[in-house]
Amino acid sequence: RTKDTQLLNFPSQSTGAVMMRNAAVYFYELWKAGELPAVMCCQHDAFYFNMKEEDVERYKPIILEVMKHFGIRYPMHLELPGIWNWSATAGELVATAR
Repeated sequence: RTKDTQLLNFPSQSTGAVMMRNAAVYFYELWKAGELPAVMCCQHDAFYFNMKEEDVERYKPIILEVMKHFGIRYPMHLELPGIWNWSATAGELVATAR
């Protein structure tokens, strides 16, 4: 039996999945054009990019613009040098060095 909460949650989860898929396709096109580093992984509500620490400020506006274009308006967080983590729980964009 399907729970009522599952039925209520489905529209938001499926819409979010479509938004993430569309952004991933666009990120791939930007990567093919040499305008963005490759997306290393897309996991549930996160994109992970592989880039040099000194390139973060260069790519940040492009990534933010793509996310906004597809209606994804969550904070971003830089977990490790060169790895972007977009996550609803991150709070804000923070660069940390290790």
